Amino acid sequence: MNKSLVITALLIPSLLLGAEWEEHDVKVIQTGPSVTEGATRYVLRDTEGKTFEVNYSSYPKSAGRRRTIALKDVFYGWRHISLTRMEFFFAPDGIYANLQTRRIAWQGENLRPYLPAGLAFHDAPDGLYYRFRIVVEDTSYKLEGKYEDEETLLNEIISFIKTVEEGNLAEADLEKYRIDEYKYSFDEGRGKKEKKAKLKISVFASGIYLKPVGDFARVFSDGYGGMLGVTLHNIGISLNERTLFLLDFSLTAGYWRLNKEESPDSEVTGDVDSSYIIPIILSARYPITLWRGLFIAPLVSVGYNYHHLFYCKTTASREEDYTVTEWAPSLSAGLQIGYPILEDKIILLLSSEFIPMFERERNNFAFLFHAGAGYIF
Repeated sequence: MNKSLVITALLIPSLLLGAEWEEHDVKVIQTGPSVTEGATRYVLRDTEGKTFEVNYSSYPKSAGRRRTIALKDVFYGWRHISLTRMEFFFAPDGIYANLQTRRIAWQGENLRPYLPAGLAFHDAPDGLYYRFRIVVEDTSYKLEGKYEDEETLLNEIISFIKTVEEGNLAEADLEKYRIDEYKYSFDEGRGKKEKKAKLKISVFASGIYLKPVGDFARVFSDGYGGMLGVTLHNIGISLNERTLFLLDFSLTAGYWRLNKEESPDSEVTGDVDSSYIIPIILSARYPITLWRGLFIAPLVSVGYNYHHLFYCKTTASREEDYTVTEWAPSLSAGLQIGYPILEDKIILLLSSEFIPMFERERNNFAFLFHAGAGYIF
């Protein structure tokens, strides 16, 4: 089956979800893993080209979607606060919004340095509330209240700053404004710790089919083997204390046995029964969730492999033995598909890669095809 058709079929569930958002005059332009465990992040764009993000594990009801659009319009409608990023998170007790700011100016003051983590809101059944970290004189406080409008919010912020700077914050109020030790996020509106994507570990095994190409294919027709490995899931890649994306890292080792090429173009005049490769590979993948845990992941790897290759070949003057027994580096890139089953404990994996292996004698190139399964602890 054509690879492009497979990828298109896998993307259909995500496209269908995007179509449902389009009834609100917004379009899904990107999907990816969410910082919230079990959720998917969708980047949306409205008809004016303004983007925002939504995070959820199950598709929100129409009322929740309409309210999200309304909140988006409120936040983008501010005159004195401009934003670089807008995220929404759906929860049983309402919608949470996390806003990263470009500019906050009021009464001739630049307020952005006082709000390094941006602004956070909780849209509850009885109204819209704010609760975020504010830093004054190298001390962090929490500022919370019910949102009325932009000017009222800015007045609350600047009033609190002046109260602290002038030393007028009463000792009795310290507990009210004391910030919890954990990092502020959209979940802090519920008085809970930030719910990050959970670090997980899994073990897996896979069968391998190897198809040499180029000069390598003139010696070996194909190869078979297996791999065993361990994977660390949800390793955050961060910048300026903000997680940009999550990666999975795997360390694997295995055994690939090679078969003789029988065609007229073969270099081999004897057998290759003792030819094999023992790979040790470190790989990284970027999972993109498509539907109900189904993901597709670009994959890159580096390896250090033991080559044990023996065969007899014909040269211009005579037959001679060709022997390789050495450790050689490799690089590879490919695509992996995974799907969790049995309460997300068992994960099924399929992948294909192109791998160059760099020997001193010559470079060997091949395609690798994996099929296997893993267990997530």
